Amino acid sequence: MSSWEFPGWGGVLTELTFEGGREGGREGGGGGYAAYAAEVEAREGERKRSALGVLPATAICGCDIMASVLYTTGLVASRAGKLAPVCMLCVAFVLWLFR
Repeated sequence: MSSWEFPGWGGVLTELTFEGGREGGREGGGGGYAAYAAEVEAREGERKRSALGVLPATAICGCDIMASVLYTTGLVASRAGKLAPVCMLCVAFVLWLFR
């Protein structure tokens, strides 16, 4: 590998910014990270948490499970041969248990 092909090892830079200047940084100040964390937690509490309802969550999970079953139909048929309908009935029964 030529030297021009190697992009370097890279690095990570983490920078915390505070709304009032360099609060608690190397140059002194009060509070520091603890004050910042308390402010963030206070903001988190003010946010309204929105969750999916029962119907959309069921639809998403059902589509996911059915897509997996339909994807495996060909694989099951190729392995099971004549017994593929029986195997698919077993899968359908397991899906029925999740309803």
